[in-house]
Amino acid sequence: MVSGHSFLPCDRSFATLDKRRKVSTLHTPSDVAEMIRGARQLHPFKVIEMKCADFRQLPDATLKHPPGFLITSMMWLKVTATDPWCVHTKGSHSLYEGWKHWLITKQRKNQPPPAPMFSTTYARAYEDPLPIKKEKHRDLMKMLAYMPAEAQAFYGTLECEE
Repeated sequence: MVSGHSFLPCDRSFATLDKRRKVSTLHTPSDVAEMIRGARQLHPFKVIEMKCADFRQLPDATLKHPPGFLITSMMWLKVTATDPWCVHTKGSHSLYEGWKHWLITKQRKNQPPPAPMFSTTYARAYEDPLPIKKEKHRDLMKMLAYMPAEAQAFYGTLECEE
């Protein structure tokens, strides 16, 4: 989208969340999730809290993009039924159509890319939460006395780098 000349339905959602954030006290990731869930009464946001098991190590070929693909110059990404892995700089998507989810991978000769089965195909990226930097851990431990009990429990269990 051209900056200053766009309006997407998600813009209103971001504004709603930003207003709610300004009047919320947030200490932990679960506080943020609750703030997001409660930001709208009529149609609450759906929040999916991810755990270590949800992150997968994708092969390098999965992360490559088609030759000549520049995300900064993209105007449209068109996915068609006959050519679902081809990226076009022009195309269309109606606001009335539902979006389809695709795993975009490097296309093998005469074969479509594999179906996205993250839970069984790819190894877990992390077995345990990643440790935080020693300096950050030290600063958090100094602030622990000023936090509510739930936040103290959360930050007290964080591991730091050696």
